[in-house]
Amino acid sequence: MNNFRHKYFLFALGLVMSLGTMQLRAAEEDLVYRNIAPLKYQVNIEFSWEQNTTWNQNFRQAVEQDLENRLRRSVKDSWTLKFPHTSTGSQASSLITDVGTKSLPYQVGMKTFMVSVHRQSLQTHISVQEGDHTTQQWGRVYRQAIDDDRFLPATLHRLIGTSFRPVYQISNIQRNQIELIAVAGEWTLEDRLFSCFRPKGLARPVLVYRNRDNEIQQIQSLPLTYLSLESRSRARINSTLLSAFPAPLGKGRSNRVTLWALGETPLDQPTTIKLIMQGTSDQVLMGHRVVVQPKRNLKDEISGESQELLSDRQGHVSVSAIHGEELVWLYVWSGEALLARVPFVPGWSEQEILTLPDDSDRLKVEGELERLRADLVADVSRRAISRIRILQAAKQGDADLASRLRARHDNLPGRQDYQSRLEIIEEDGVRASIRSENRVAAARIKKACDQMQSVINRFLNPDRDVELKEEAEALLKIP
Repeated sequence: MNNFRHKYFLFALGLVMSLGTMQLRAAEEDLVYRNIAPLKYQVNIEFSWEQNTTWNQNFRQAVEQDLENRLRRSVKDSWTLKFPHTSTGSQASSLITDVGTKSLPYQVGMKTFMVSVHRQSLQTHISVQEGDHTTQQWGRVYRQAIDDDRFLPATLHRLIGTSFRPVYQISNIQRNQIELIAVAGEWTLEDRLFSCFRPKGLARPVLVYRNRDNEIQQIQSLPLTYLSLESRSRARINSTLLSAFPAPLGKGRSNRVTLWALGETPLDQPTTIKLIMQGTSDQVLMGHRVVVQPKRNLKDEISGESQELLSDRQGHVSVSAIHGEELVWLYVWSGEALLARVPFVPGWSEQEILTLPDDSDRLKVEGELERLRADLVADVSRRAISRIRILQAAKQGDADLASRLRARHDNLPGRQDYQSRLEIIEEDGVRASIRSENRVAAARIKKACDQMQSVINRFLNPDRDVELKEEAEALLKIP
C-alpha cells in the first residue's frame, strides 16, 4: 500500500511539474506574441539619383511622393515610412553594389531600402536592395530597366515589395513543425508583396547570439535550411522545417539565443553553386553529378522532370527552378556514392557554396577494387580454359599431360589469394577514412568490399577444384 502511494505521489508530482512547464512556455510564447505581433516596421528609403538635367529636384520629389502614396496604400499602418537621405551624382549606379558591406544597427523591425536610379542606353535603370536591421543582413539586388520615366513610381513600388523580406520570430519548435510570430502580423494586407504570409512561401532561419551583458556576439544564417509557410492565424504562422541537417535549430532553448527567420522572394534566375571539399576552402570538386528534383518535401513525389548536371573544372554548377517550384532537392553523386541530399532555393542568391565530404578514400578503394575485379576476370578465364584442357587430356587417357596441367591449374591464384588482397584493400581504406573522421566513407568501403567478397566466393569456389580432380580421375579410369 505504501509502495502504491509512493508511486502515485511521484506520478502526481511529475504531472504538476509538466503542467507548470507547459504553462511557463505558454506564457513565454504569449509574451513573444505581445512584443512582436503589434510592432510596426520602421522603414527608411534612401535614394541615389544619377546627375541628370531631366531629373531635377521637382521631378525627384514628385517621384518620391508618388512612391510614398503607393506604399501607404499597400502597407496601411504596418509601416512607418521615412525618406531620410537623397543623393545625386554620377556614381549612383555603383552605390547599390557597395552597400552590402554597410553595417546595420540592431533594431527589431527596422528596414532600410537602398534605391539607385541611373541612365544607360536611353533607358532608366532601377536597383533596389533591402537591409534588415533585426538580422543585420542585406538581401540581394533587384533590378529593372524601363523606357518611360512615367512608370518609375510603379516600378519602384513593385521592386520594393519584391525585395521586402518579412521578419518572424521563432516561438515554438515541435520537431519539424515550427510556429512563427510575424512582425506587424496583426495587420492584414491585401497586397501580397507586402504581406507577412505568402502561401507556400519560404523563410530562412537566423540565429542571434548574445553574451551575459545582452550584447550581440554573433549572427548566424543557417545554410540549406528553410521554413515552408503553411498556414496563418493572425500573426501566428505555421511552418515546416526543411533542412540538410538534423535538428539545425537545436533541441534546447537558451535565453541568450534568439531565433528569427527572414522571408524572401527568389528571383527567376539560376544560382551558381560551387562544390568544395569539406575542411578546405579552395579544393573544388569537378565532375560530380548533381540531380535536381522539383519537390517541396523530401518524401514527396517529383512534381516535374528532373535535371542532371555536372560540375565543371571550377566545381561550378548552375541550378534553376523547375516548373515554378521555388524549392528543389539536390542529389550530389560521386560515382555511385551519394554524397549529399539537400534542399535548395535557386534565385535567393547569385552564388552559394556547398561543402561535401572528402570521398577520395572511397574512390581510391573503388579503383583498387576495379583492378582486383579485372584480375579476377582474367584468372577465372584462365581457370576455365585450364579445366577444359585437363578434361580433354583425361578423356584421351594421357595421365602425364593431365597431371602437368593440373599442377599448373593449382598454381593459378585462388580464393585465398584474392581474399588476402581484398583484406589489405579494406583495412587500408577503412583506416584512412576513420583517420579523416569520415565514417560514412568507411561504411561505404566496407559495403563495397563485402560485395567483392561475394563475387570472389562465387567464382573461386574450392569445391570446383575438388570436382575437377574427381572428374579427371574418373575419365582416366575409363578403358
